[in-house]
Amino acid sequence: MVLSELGRKLDTAIRKIRRLPIVDKDAINAFIQDLQRALLGADVKVELVFELTEKIKKEATNTKLQKARRKDFIIKLVHDELINLLGGKPAPIRIKPGKKNIILLVGIQGSGKTTTIGKLAKYYKSKGFKVAALTTDTWRPGAYEQLVQLSEQVGVK
Repeated sequence: MVLSELGRKLDTAIRKIRRLPIVDKDAINAFIQDLQRALLGADVKVELVFELTEKIKKEATNTKLQKARRKDFIIKLVHDELINLLGGKPAPIRIKPGKKNIILLVGIQGSGKTTTIGKLAKYYKSKGFKVAALTTDTWRPGAYEQLVQLSEQVGVK
């Protein structure tokens, strides 16, 4: 719920700045305020919000660009800073042969967790690992059946 609301507010802020014919300091300040409201509304730590938005504001106002290109630059800045905030690069999965390894997938509804479990099961089975798949999704009625079907397709229990 919080993430979808954050996504909606970020989308609204980006659409507002994208519609502007010229992005000047006032437009940047208004965008930064919208961004701060969205992040604070999603319960992001206050210090982190101000650190993030200060970086974006500083970079957006100090970089010499044509005003028409500035909006795309700002959107890219927001994207890059949010990725950086969330940890930057994805961490590799380190499977230790001969040991019990657990991979936990967490995400919002419809993000592909069950399908990804099937793909991971197939991949690790093809590499010679013993694989088991289970679901703890008690909210979606078809989750268990979908996982059973995917597991049978790749020969996993």
